[in-house]
Amino acid sequence: LALISARRKYGLFARRCQRAKNLGYDAPDGRWAALEREMAAASFMDAPREFIDQPKLAAAVNERLETPFTFGDFMAAESEGTLEEYPGAVIARALEELAFVENGL
Repeated sequence: LALISARRKYGLFARRCQRAKNLGYDAPDGRWAALEREMAAASFMDAPREFIDQPKLAAAVNERLETPFTFGDFMAAESEGTLEEYPGAVIARALEELAFVENGL
């Protein structure tokens, strides 16, 4: 995913959340479908809708994870990780939680 643009990752992740709802493996409270709706409403874009506010998106994703992935957890797992890489790591945790390998993108 590192070579994919931020906008494309955003779209792929939104579709992944939608797929969880459509195929019945969203959490019982519908948290991933709700996130997809927020993403579709551009809730995580800056005012002119040019850039994704990745820390804001990561915070929303973290609220939905069974076990939130803190920056401290990230640094312990990725000893050379940077603050800029952290939002992507949170989204990667969400993809793992949604079993994207087993269920497909």
